[in-house]
Amino acid sequence: MHRARPAVLLVHDDGDVRVEAARWLTGAGCRCYVADDAGSADRVASWLIPDVLVIAASAIGSRKLSACDGEWSSTTAVVVIDNARRSRGTARRATDSPANHITLASPVSAEELLHAVRSALAWRAEMATLADRARAELVETVRTRQRALEQMVMASATPRAAHQRLERMFSTPPPVFDHTRRVAGLAREMAESLGLSAAACAEIEDAALVHDIGKLALPDAILSGAAPLGDSQMDALLDSHTRTIELLDGPRGFASASWMIRQSREWWDGSGGPAGASGWDIPIGARILAVADALETARDCEGRASATCTSVSAALSSRVGTRFDPDVVRIGLRAMEGRSCC
Repeated sequence: MHRARPAVLLVHDDGDVRVEAARWLTGAGCRCYVADDAGSADRVASWLIPDVLVIAASAIGSRKLSACDGEWSSTTAVVVIDNARRSRGTARRATDSPANHITLASPVSAEELLHAVRSALAWRAEMATLADRARAELVETVRTRQRALEQMVMASATPRAAHQRLERMFSTPPPVFDHTRRVAGLAREMAESLGLSAAACAEIEDAALVHDIGKLALPDAILSGAAPLGDSQMDALLDSHTRTIELLDGPRGFASASWMIRQSREWWDGSGGPAGASGWDIPIGARILAVADALETARDCEGRASATCTSVSAALSSRVGTRFDPDVVRIGLRAMEGRSCC
């Protein structure tokens, strides 16, 4: 099986050193890309995520390169050529640097540079193995918890009963339960403001109570926000809507909630899913649920102690008329007035 040559981005402000180091790296089997400063390196970064970044500290000065402090940090190993370490020896792991950084003292020989790059690639391979293992463990955890959730939902007669039963599964209920209760309360208030029947208001409230139960299949550290989200964790979080629908599609007594949650993904302008419905063709309950969930999520992101109706409205403003029904948004904001965060 053909293995792609490792990609190295070399950033150095000395042209002669840059040419010589690029020759060393290419000769060692690397695909070498070069830049002379942080700006040109960032332009290369717009289309390349290298395996290893080799960078001279003098090439960027006090400016941070995105690779050192951004989206590359978890996948790219960094070799820093530091003039300040000229008298302190050669290749080393700097004790004050991140785990994926190796520091070299300038000037650097071919042997020192290639050894550092090989060490960086070894680190990257080790991280990839650990990431694969963590991804497999996450998938198995989600499957196991999904089966437990299915049993709990099947044993419940109504969405409200399922919400209560599921909350008792946790010694310390995760934040998703508080969120769904707040969404349910706001959604019911919005439905009542629109003059919907008592039965319709109850159905909307019930759907809101269980609209995020698919997230409960995630490990506790992700649910509580204690763990950072890598790619696999983020994928699992984004799949929670699908898991919610799967949980609710089977049991009797959950058809209305499942249908409403599914329809809440439609967009007012017709660009959403699952059916591409638009405007008044989207059921009112689904439109209310979508807005109530977005408003409460915006309040959470703003910080409940400091959120105001103005700041929450601003957070949704770019999506009013595209994602959300403008009239329902106005009703939702009106319903929030007088509450503790407004």
